[in-house]
Amino acid sequence: MISPSILLTVIGLCGYLFVAGNVLAAGFSVKPTRIFMNGSPQIEMTVGNGGDTEVFIQSELMTWSQQAEKDVYTTSRDVLVSPPMFKIPAGGEQTVRVRYLQGPVKKERTYRLFLQEVQQSESDQKTPVTLKIGVPIFIQPEKTDTAQFGWLAKPTADGLSVQVNNTTNTHIQFTELKLSTVDGKVLSDEKVFVYVLAGQTYRWNIKLKQPLQADKLIMQASSDRDEIKAVIDVNSSAAFQ
Repeated sequence: MISPSILLTVIGLCGYLFVAGNVLAAGFSVKPTRIFMNGSPQIEMTVGNGGDTEVFIQSELMTWSQQAEKDVYTTSRDVLVSPPMFKIPAGGEQTVRVRYLQGPVKKERTYRLFLQEVQQSESDQKTPVTLKIGVPIFIQPEKTDTAQFGWLAKPTADGLSVQVNNTTNTHIQFTELKLSTVDGKVLSDEKVFVYVLAGQTYRWNIKLKQPLQADKLIMQASSDRDEIKAVIDVNSSAAFQ
């Protein structure tokens, strides 16, 4: 199981909260916090109001893709969310139905369901920061590729640049990266929170604990697919994508 991780970013007047586990933000909670659909086109989620006042929630469904290692969101009608907006009394709950409207897929499709509390009064609007909860939705293929990934590494001025290429038909979420020499000396051990979608690449610029003096390293990664261990060749001329 993945240990709970929280990534909170405040951008202007709006924050986004992505977490693995139950989510509680701005007086309302969401479960489950990741939706997987494989075989069944519909799933139910629960939005709860743990506060002492009524909350008004609106939803927005977006296609989730990646370009140049950045998340890209675009409006989509592939997934139906019902109801799209709703009020929850203090201490209450609301069942939200999420239904995928397209057919089976050979490559995983990914979406984000954003839920945001809407300010209802002038006094509410005096609070400048609101929070969004982004729930990942994974439409899974009938057959999932074996978790095999391509790795490249090359030295940088202050460490190492490591790239992973996800050639499989589903995402992978990394939660820890560890680099060691072949004789066991740990050069780097970092907690991370990174999704790499199907067919995409991601690159880490890693500062090492000591100068790099080897052309091969042992990479160990924790993920939502499995523990991954690989030998990486360090190549100063590696052709990153």
